[in-house]
Amino acid sequence: MNGRSVAAEGGGMTVCGTVWRWRELTSDDHDANGQWRDRLAPWEIHRAAALPVPAVRAAFVAARDLLRTLVAQWSGVSPAEVIIERTEAGAPRIAGYPEVGCSISHAGAVAVVALRTAGPVGIDIEPVNRPLFDVDALVPVACTGAEGAAIRALPVHERTACFLSLWTGKEAVLKALGVGLQTDPRTVAVFPPDQHRCGHAEHAGQRWQLQAITDIPGYVVTLAVPDVLPPATIAS
Repeated sequence: MNGRSVAAEGGGMTVCGTVWRWRELTSDDHDANGQWRDRLAPWEIHRAAALPVPAVRAAFVAARDLLRTLVAQWSGVSPAEVIIERTEAGAPRIAGYPEVGCSISHAGAVAVVALRTAGPVGIDIEPVNRPLFDVDALVPVACTGAEGAAIRALPVHERTACFLSLWTGKEAVLKALGVGLQTDPRTVAVFPPDQHRCGHAEHAGQRWQLQAITDIPGYVVTLAVPDVLPPATIAS
């Protein structure tokens, strides 16, 4: 027995050299004294212990644990040998592999991570049924003019799905850049702005390829990489 409850999990690979994984949070993730303490680095344990909201702490633990496991599988070392650092902006970075890009995200009861062997990658997840979610209030502070117009042109019942697709695309790009929401999301333009499956994004003159991941029920997930290859498809 390893102390973890059974959780749904999965993943896949894109043709752009990106591997992604997801799993539900477990009872061990939620246990302040769980066995995750044996798998995380001292700074991660300290950071987790300082998080005041138990659900946020559990998500932090799950995401780091999942990324460490994925890197270990890819590199052929044990999870204990994987060192996950933080950049000054707070983005994860794999020590000893400067060319490798990685990204983490969590929402609700799910953590998701992505690993790219050569170059940056970003991934973001949002629950479809988010409580107290006001799309009309968020559009002006998150969307470009074209995106806002596209959302407002949709029937009311379709607006949330469109916004979440756009939003996860924007945040995935900003995570791949290593800056996150320190940068105004309106500086990332998603095209086409009226489709629930994003095609590409542009930021500061750079084009990014976006891929919707539809394998996780109840969640919208988008992965972003620099647009240097043909459109990626997710392996089933």
